[in-house]
Amino acid sequence: IDEVNRFEPGKTVNEPMFLERHTHGLVKWWNIVLKDA
Repeated sequence: IDEVNRFEPGKTVNEPMFLERHTHGLVKWWNIVLKDA
């Protein structure tokens, strides 16, 4: 874990780079709904 916050407003998170251990669909949700909110 590199402890870098990749969830920045206006930026898409690279899904394959993000390992979802305790979540399911968080990155996809961010990219579709929250990124531009």
